Amino acid sequence: MRSPDDEIPEHEPLFRGLEAAWCAGAIVLAEAVDLEGSSCERGEHRDPVSIVCDRWPSVGWVTRERLPPPHVQDARIAWETFAVDDPNDRSDAHCEVRVRHLGEASRANRKPGSRTVKEALRIAISRSFRVLPI
Repeated sequence: MRSPDDEIPEHEPLFRGLEAAWCAGAIVLAEAVDLEGSSCERGEHRDPVSIVCDRWPSVGWVTRERLPPPHVQDARIAWETFAVDDPNDRSDAHCEVRVRHLGEASRANRKPGSRTVKEALRIAISRSFRVLPI
């Protein structure tokens, strides 16, 4: 297993296997986003066609530069979406799209408590993804 990179390049595509119910044509729906950390595969290390299987008949893609801007919850809290390299025993290409408080240096994911904020973040993140024509 390779060591994680400190940062994923801005323009590198990150691929996510998508269930059929998570897509509406070329649009990725909010159901495709897991605020615990949406698992993806780095384009530098994995061919997106290899992700397609019965469970994931489609593949979505995003780059760091396409991730949504910070979401302001209130005057005290803003949430940022970020990508973190996270290779594991099953995939050297594994990475995750996560959320945290704006300005936090941690690679760890932080999940909001508010149902309204969760839904707003899921929608914003899903809109940054595109379905890859395979």
